[in-house]
Amino acid sequence: MEPETETLTKQQNDNILHAVRKMYNTERIVNHNINTKQWKIKNLYRDTLWVKLIDEPDADTIMRGGIAIPVATTKGLFRLGQVMMCGPDIKYANVGEIVRFPQGVGQPYEKSVDGYKTWLLREESVIAVVEFDGTEEEYKEHLETDLHLQL
Repeated sequence: MEPETETLTKQQNDNILHAVRKMYNTERIVNHNINTKQWKIKNLYRDTLWVKLIDEPDADTIMRGGIAIPVATTKGLFRLGQVMMCGPDIKYANVGEIVRFPQGVGQPYEKSVDGYKTWLLREESVIAVVEFDGTEEEYKEHLETDLHLQL
C-alpha cells in the first residue's frame, strides 16, 4: 500500500517558491565561520575573571590507572579555577589564586591552557578565594585521587 501524499494548493506552492527565490536572490549572505581560537584576550572589562578550570581538563575522559573516567563524573556542585587574568574592578582575587564558584555560572572560553579548559566569570559569581590546607605533595595527591587530575 502506497503512503498518501498531500497535494499543495496553488497559494501554498506560490508561497514556497517566493520564499526560495527570496532566499537565493539576496546579496546579504554573511559567513559566520570565524575561528575564534585565533583570538586572544587582551584586556578584561570591569569585574570579569578568566580562570583555568583545574577540575576539568580539555578532554572528555581522564585516564586513571588505565581506566577511562568520564570528566563529567569529576565535577561537583562547585568548581575550582585558577585565576589567569583579572579585570580592573576585581577586588578580592589575584592572578594565580584559586577561586571556588557554583557549577553553571560563567561562560566557557574557546582556548585551553596547559590542557585545561578556561572559563570567563564575574567576580560576583565567585564564592571564595581558596587555598589548599596541606603540603604541595598532599595537594597533588588530592588532585589525583579526588579530582582524578594531574598538574
